[in-house]
Amino acid sequence: MEPRKKITEIEVESWRDIPGQQNSTLDAMAIPSKRRIYTIKGKTTEAERMHEIGHIVKGHSDREPYKAENFVREEIEAHLYAYQRLGKPKSILLKLRAIFNDLTHNYRISPPKAKALLRRNIMQPNVPKQWKLDYYKLEKEYRKVFG
Repeated sequence: MEPRKKITEIEVESWRDIPGQQNSTLDAMAIPSKRRIYTIKGKTTEAERMHEIGHIVKGHSDREPYKAENFVREEIEAHLYAYQRLGKPKSILLKLRAIFNDLTHNYRISPPKAKALLRRNIMQPNVPKQWKLDYYKLEKEYRKVFG
């Protein structure tokens, strides 16, 4: 069996220093095909760093997945990778909101379908109980907004 190549980590001063990036909300980024992650000095948390490593270890693509189902699965897998190594993030409510917003805006999925897709992925047996409780909080919040 061929040994796995090392993951290279590049620390930059700003998201502007990450090649090809236009996203000012970016805290870290993985390029799985190059086994490289970018972290932002003083901004990237250890959980975010480990999340990006998770994308590489799990064999995710460099590109945002074409299918929404793959996007959600890959994000949850990467968060689980970080959680299994660090015990963080304990709460994932903000991450779930971001995934939901990506689904409704970037993938143009209706809010009910986005909730169902999130629910299907977050209710897996290996997902921490607190994350499931966070999903229920999100569901309650969005029920007020979307009905």
